[in-house]
Amino acid sequence: MQKVMVTSIILGSFPAAAQEHSHHEAHVHGHSTVNIAVEKQKLHVELLSPGADIVGFEHQAHSLEEKQKLSDTIHRLKQFETVFLLPDDAQCSLDHAHIEIPEKKKSDANHASEERSHSSIHAHYGFDCAKPEKLNAIEFSIFEHFSNVRELEVQYVNEHGSTLFDANPKDPAINLK
Repeated sequence: MQKVMVTSIILGSFPAAAQEHSHHEAHVHGHSTVNIAVEKQKLHVELLSPGADIVGFEHQAHSLEEKQKLSDTIHRLKQFETVFLLPDDAQCSLDHAHIEIPEKKKSDANHASEERSHSSIHAHYGFDCAKPEKLNAIEFSIFEHFSNVRELEVQYVNEHGSTLFDANPKDPAINLK
């Protein structure tokens, strides 16, 4: 019971962590973070990545070309298979995909250029899995679709605890069992 409660707390903190990450921490280009939580038959996956690694730029889209590229990227990210692959045996169906590319608020002149230069992507995917016990591995296809992503730091949480993994183009899968 206590471990399930811990999972719930962590699940609830993902959006807060993303907001904290995007507003207060400097990010490293090429390095993204993935948070994965399983609670009963629910699977939640969150991606936090520098905008330049996913879209190709971090500033607010101005030109028609940039706006189209941003729109295309959001569409691609909503197709979770461009980010990760789940085992078919787990029988997971996508419940929702939410992609957020925060627009920087105009602030005082001292912070405006810094804020515009550090935009991040936040993607959250929710699944219902008929057989969550079959979630034995996750392969990250993000490396194939977004070549500027070179490293993932992955936090996995379930009722048994949490584990940290690293994934990269040469080793794109994590073993959850």
